[in-house]
Amino acid sequence: MSAMDEPWNLATFVSDWLEQQRTQLQPSTLRQYTGTADRYLVPLLGDRLLTDITHRDISEFYRRLLLAGGLRGKPLALATVQRVAAMTHKVFEDALRDELVLANPCDKALLPRIDPNAQPRELRVWTAEELSLFLEHQRRRRLWPLWVVAAGTGLRRGELLGLRWRDVDAPGATIHVRRALSVIAGTPQLKLPKSNRTRSLRVGGAVLHALELRQQQQRRDAEVIDRAPRDETSTWDLVFTEPDGGMLSPQKVTDTFREAVRDAPVPAIRLHDVRHAHATWLLQAGVSPKVVSARLGHASVKTTLDIYAEVLPAMDEDAATRFESLVWADLPPGPPTQRRDP
Repeated sequence: MSAMDEPWNLATFVSDWLEQQRTQLQPSTLRQYTGTADRYLVPLLGDRLLTDITHRDISEFYRRLLLAGGLRGKPLALATVQRVAAMTHKVFEDALRDELVLANPCDKALLPRIDPNAQPRELRVWTAEELSLFLEHQRRRRLWPLWVVAAGTGLRRGELLGLRWRDVDAPGATIHVRRALSVIAGTPQLKLPKSNRTRSLRVGGAVLHALELRQQQQRRDAEVIDRAPRDETSTWDLVFTEPDGGMLSPQKVTDTFREAVRDAPVPAIRLHDVRHAHATWLLQAGVSPKVVSARLGHASVKTTLDIYAEVLPAMDEDAATRFESLVWADLPPGPPTQRRDP
């Protein structure tokens, strides 16, 4: 792409820009950017010349998205507007690099910071007793090992389904999270985990036991089922698979979990809420938020603190109690407060 005497409108530039990104972005990210451009950026600003778009135009663009940019004119979530803003800034930054604009109008634009329609986040998590009830109810089901590993690690769905045997260090009681399964436009892919970060986490005996049972399950499958590769995923050495060795469909796993929860004597939660439960249990046990953040693969500990803010007051009360017992345990009570007459 090079500077031209003829001004570009935004729609033309974005189309060219997306084509350039095919060699720069993960397929899932490119798909997200394309959807963002098609739904928001091009319909609202696409016919405008790049050189005519000001920071005021961008500010109004963000405001319109927040108040009425969703389906049928409904408000759009603040987090979605912020993702649109991040891509929009990148679009204009690359236009500036190509000398198609004199400045990036996003730099001075006002990005909404408060969502007037936001509802308080309420985490739905099981207690340890409810988890035990669910697992006992599912003990003889095929995906029981998957549910145990999910609860014992807090891995995302794609990370669970993208886990390979080479990433499991049973003697070292460690799982290496190096890949995540994603299905994009019907094509399964093993990609880097979210934020493009790999990580390793220690696991306990329950998780190791579940993985051992999963190995036994695979050996039994191999004895009775034709293991001729049905597709490429059969060669990926995945831990959790169909009986023939092929990948488990992410949507099928979600649906199976929903049905299993419906049948069990426990409150209804989503599969992703098992990840939230794992983090909540750790925080309630006094584990450092930084350690929890690393286990979950969050981009920063701030993300962890924002999501699990409601857990922290109880932790603070526990910290005060522990401090008292550790530091002041042997301190004799002070003298009674003397009342002074006026």
